[in-house]
Formats: sequence, structure tokens, C-alpha cells
Amino acid sequence: MPIAFLNRFEKQLISYRSSLPFETEPWISIIEDRLAQMFGVAPEQLKKLFCGFNDDTIPSALFNILAEKKEKMERPELDETITDAVVDLFKPLCNPEAVLEIAIDQGAKFDSKKAEQKEFPCFERVIKSQQMESNKQMALIITGDFECNLPDQWNESAKKIASFKKSSDFEQTIRHFFSSDNATQNLLILQYMHDSENLNHFMHIKHTLEHAHYRYYYGNEEGKDEKEDSKEEKKEVEQRLIVLLVHIKPPIFEDPFPLIFSRKWKFIYVDNLSSMEPAQLKTLLSQTMSNVLENDVRNNRLHNAIRRAFARLQFPAHKKNGGSDIQRLSTLFTESMEIEKCRKEFISRLKKLFEGGVVSEPIACILNKGVKNPGNVDILLLGCCFLERYENIIDRLLTMACVNILSIFYENCYFQVDSSLRIMCTPKKKKKVFFNAIEKNNEYLSQLFVEIVKDTSMVIIPHLTDVTQRLVNIEPDLRAVSIQYEAMFPWSHVLHNWCHSKLASDVTQCLAKKSNSVIHENENEHENENKYEYEKQRENDNGNEHGKKVMLESRRKVLQSSKLLKMTMDGSENALRYLSICNTEHCRMYFMDVIAAKYNLNQRKAEVIANVMFCMIYMHNWEVSVAMIESILYTLPDIFAKYVELLKLCQDDSDIVLELHSLLKDENESTRLSGSICLLLGHFISFSSGLSLYLLFLFFP
Repeated sequence: MPIAFLNRFEKQLISYRSSLPFETEPWISIIEDRLAQMFGVAPEQLKKLFCGFNDDTIPSALFNILAEKKEKMERPELDETITDAVVDLFKPLCNPEAVLEIAIDQGAKFDSKKAEQKEFPCFERVIKSQQMESNKQMALIITGDFECNLPDQWNESAKKIASFKKSSDFEQTIRHFFSSDNATQNLLILQYMHDSENLNHFMHIKHTLEHAHYRYYYGNEEGKDEKEDSKEEKKEVEQRLIVLLVHIKPPIFEDPFPLIFSRKWKFIYVDNLSSMEPAQLKTLLSQTMSNVLENDVRNNRLHNAIRRAFARLQFPAHKKNGGSDIQRLSTLFTESMEIEKCRKEFISRLKKLFEGGVVSEPIACILNKGVKNPGNVDILLLGCCFLERYENIIDRLLTMACVNILSIFYENCYFQVDSSLRIMCTPKKKKKVFFNAIEKNNEYLSQLFVEIVKDTSMVIIPHLTDVTQRLVNIEPDLRAVSIQYEAMFPWSHVLHNWCHSKLASDVTQCLAKKSNSVIHENENEHENENKYEYEKQRENDNGNEHGKKVMLESRRKVLQSSKLLKMTMDGSENALRYLSICNTEHCRMYFMDVIAAKYNLNQRKAEVIANVMFCMIYMHNWEVSVAMIESILYTLPDIFAKYVELLKLCQDDSDIVLELHSLLKDENESTRLSGSICLLLGHFISFSSGLSLYLLFLFFP
């Protein structure tokens, strides 16, 4: 068919409706009703379903179908074959945003099978399928995506129409593409920015491409007999595809590209140029954030979300070490067994955040609600295509959830890896909370960390709030992280609060009632021990009977509450059972964390206080355990308060602090304890060394 005939309506802007035979006029409304019924909408909504739909869209489709079928009957009849052929032209042109909005509004009434729309095309698939039909049709791809979003893999084949300064330059490029001199390029992608005020420019481009395509494939066929080998050569050159990529400025319905079908072009709407796979309608309608996490097998989404979440955390200025922290967070995606356990619990807590409220709904519904709010439309659009906005919603929700989790994990440095936060478990030995426990193969600490994360009653992650407003907010969603002290022990602050609440309720109640037979046995056992200690104290000081009674009663309470707390730990979940088997080194780490948080002490001063605690425990031959430490802190809180009050008056790097720290090397507990107290008090007042026992009594009545 001559080129002039194919294009005379576009050139002369003659309506296709008036060009059709009179008998086919009723067909237009029938096909229009068929398209509307497929999606359960009124015919007026077809303009939203198919970008650029106008009065000439269906007539142009009919005209081309009839021309293909060579329908030249005097009275042509509309049958299913023609109707289906016209409908097939529209299938790759559906706007995914409009289809999802219709489906959400209709709810259960929406019939996806009737709509015959299983998926929405992606750019790469379109190119591959059209390359097989390049001798029959060129591809005209309509998109609301940006020119710059065309994937890099197509850069060598792509040219922007706007880059041609003259019409002759454009025509020369087309001639070269179809010439025998071109031995390497079989694909040419021409990016055109639609301008409704300059349609003549588009018509010229379209006519130039059609003319070149016709001459290349059919120009030499008339009146020529070719040999077999030349035919084979021709088959090779036939695989040259022209793609006219028409970009529409968003929002696409304000200034749409007129949808007029042409036999030489395959019309397709591609929403997102960077999508690697076709978007499935069923997935878009039903996918929730939990589904996203389950489908993220390689954790690519999670990895990116954690990095974005970390960037939104605001640490105190002196605690920043972003590059190192980002690198350590990346280790969450290695294949180490303990790391894998932590990652699984991290994902599990993420899923729990998406189990209720707005965030539990399908992502399409969340996006649809935001768009339907008049105040949010412009903010949500931001020039993005729909599928990109859909992905942005996923990314922002994941980031918000990761911020909530990371802020808790970093609180008090449980995830912090800054070199300034390295803590000293024992002299000349440094540890970090979680990541270093993995690196040093400290199975106990890493396992304890993970077990506590599992317990939703102990590690409470805040729910996501004000979701819709935060999704449409242009300003970055930042979160300040409160770092109160340099943590060494996993979740020490959480565990201390749990122990304190148990001592304040259950243990105290048991002690008051004395209903447990184990308590009575322990009381009898330790009463004999206390009598011996009482006699020993009586030899040293016979004038303070009240003080002795208070001291004995305090010791009894410490031992009993320690026993009861340990029993509670042993009978609890895995995390607390792990806590009850701490070794001495881990107990020291735990106590230093608690003291640092409670009294706002630095590491060196916390070690001095830990020295006092462990001297007390060793001098009384008590078992070193977290239960014992917590019982002493609960029963004898004033002891450490008096010592800390004086210690805090000292400068952090003063000589007195260094001297107190040097006493840690003394192997004699009694000497360490009395020496540290005398040294501290001697810094403020003058007294003889003979007063040391008296001062000890003041601190430990």
C-alpha cells in the first residue's frame, strides 16, 4: 500500500470516523462499550484507561484492521474476529495506575479475567518481541517516564530528536541506519518529547521513518527477481528495528499524546522504562509489605533500606563514624550463622511492624489513599511514573520501619561500632557489642543479642505512625538517636529494667510472704554463716549493735533476692536463661553498662565502680552472677551512690582517677576495696590510714 495512502489522514488531519464506510458507524460504539465492559467502567473513563484516547482512536483502529483483512465488501459485518482484533490493539496500552484505581474502587466486583489484563509491558521485553517483527512494524512506545530513566544498556542505540539541529541531520541518520554501510547497528531508539502545540513536527518524523522503513524492506521487491543467496542476505538486514519513544510530561492526562493507530506501528504504553520485568496486575493489587520482604530472597531491598535508614539517624556529633558503621551494617547480609540469625530476627521484627494498621494493607491501596487526598496529589506525583511511585512507597515504608528498629538497636550503642565507643572488658582487652562479638567468635554474646531481640516484650519497637503524612512529606524523615553511654553488654539497659521490675514486684513479694520452702532453707543455711561473721565483727566493734543487725539483714536480703531472681531467670525464656549463665567477664561488662547508664559515667570511672562491686562479692564469697549484681544494686543502692558522688567530682583524666584505676591490678580484694575508698576520700579530706575500716563501715553499714 502506498505511503501516501497510509498517511493522508494524519497529514491532512482528516477524521478517521468520517473516512470509514457508513455501515461501520455503529461498530464504534459497540467496540467502545466492549472496552468499557471489560473494566466495568463507563465509556467516558476510557480516556483515563488509555492515555491519549480520543474520538478518532477506535475509528483508526477499525480502519487499520479492515485494511489488513482487506474488507472491501459492500456491506461489511462486525464479527468477533474484528472486535477481538481491535481490543488486542488496546491491551498493551492500558495505564496501570488507572486499572489499579478502578480495581480498588470496585473491590470484589472487579474481574481481572474479564479485563484480560494480566500484566503491563516492560521496555526490554517490548524491544525483544518487536525485533522479531521489525520488517512488519516499527514500535511506538508511549511513556510518562523521564528521558534520563532509559537504562544505560540502550545508550548506544538511543538518540534524542531534540539533539538534531536540522531536519537534514535527522534524515541522514535514518538513511545511514537503513543503508548497507551500517553493519553493526540493528536497533535505533529515537526519544521524542511530545508537544501538543507542534504536532506537525511529529508528523514529519513519523512520515520520514515510515518512508525509510518502506523503501528498505519493500522498495526493491517490485519488478525484481532475486537469487536465493541474496534473499538470505536480505533476511539478515531485515532485523533492523526503529523504536519511537514518545515521552509525555506528567501528569500524562493533562497533555496526552493523541492515540491514533497506524498499520506501520505497534503502539505500546510503558509506564516505567527502568523496569526489568512486566508488572503483574495480580501482584500489584495484592502485594503487601510482608510479601515484599518474603520475596526479597537476596535481601537487596532490605540492604538498601537499611543504608537509607542509617542516613536518617542523627547521632551526637562526637559519636559519628558513618563510613565504618555502613560497612559494618553491610555484614548483616553475609552468610555467617550468627549474622544470619540476627538478620532473620531483624526481618521478623520488620514483618511485625507491618502486621497492623494502614501499613498492613496492599501497597496499591496505601498509594491510592494518598493520591485521593487532594492535598497530597502534587507531592506524591513529583513527576514520577506510577510504577516508580509504587516502588518509592515500598522503599519509604521499609526505610521508616528500619529507622524504628535501628534507632532501638543503636540506642546506647548496641549496634554502634565507632572506634570511640570501644569498651574495655578487662585491662588491655577491647570489645564491641554485637559485630565484634561475631568477629571474635563470641558465641555467647551474639546468641544473647539475638535471643533478646526475639522477645517482643523486652525489646519494644515503636509502631509506625502518621504513615500517610510521612509518605507524602518532602522533607527527610530524620530520627535523633540518644546515646547515653558506651555499651558493652547486649541489651544491658533492657535487661537491667527487667531485673529491677522483678525485684520490685515478684521477688519482694516472695520475701515478704516467705512462702517458698527454698527460701527457708537458704535462710537457715546463711543464718549460721551470718552468726560467724557477726561474732567476727563483734570482736572488732562491740559498740554498734544496730549497725550489725542492719548489715546482717541486708546480706540476708541480698542472698535471698539473688536466689529468687536466678530461679526466675532459669525458668524463663531462652534470653534470660542465657543471662543466668554469664561468666565473670560478662558480668563485669554488664555491671559497667548499668553503672554508666545510671550515673552517666565514662568507661574508666565505671571500671572503678565495678572494682568496688566485685570486691564486695569476692570478700563475702558470693557467686558472681547478674542476679547477684542486680540484688546488690536493688538492696544496697546507697553504697554506690555515695562512692559515685565523690567519683563524679573528679576530672575524667585526673591523677586520682588514674590511681584508682591502677588499684585494679591488686589481687587482694580487701586491699583494693579499702585502698580505693581511702584514696578517693583522701583526695578531698585528710585522714590517717587507720581510719580505713571505719570508712568501710560507713560505706557498707
